[in-house]
Amino acid sequence: WRRTPTETPLMDHDDPTANEPTFDAGVWQRRLAGLNASQRTAVVMRHVLDLPIAEIAEAMGRPEGTVKADISRGLDKLRTTMNAEAHSG
Repeated sequence: WRRTPTETPLMDHDDPTANEPTFDAGVWQRRLAGLNASQRTAVVMRHVLDLPIAEIAEAMGRPEGTVKADISRGLDKLRTTMNAEAHSG
């Protein structure tokens, strides 16, 4: 004999985007503008375009170690900026 399976909702149907983070391009443009040109380029190429370090270094004409430092320093500055934004309310 057959039983009707009970359905369990997978998400809240009232607002399916309730838990999705929002993206504000203007905020990110301002944050990235706070980086110097080499840091901004390296961070965007690595974390937006998802390019490997070797390709970024070749495209920028810089050693891989310098590109890694630019990415690290750029991310540190972005973290500092975001922490300051969070605490300024």
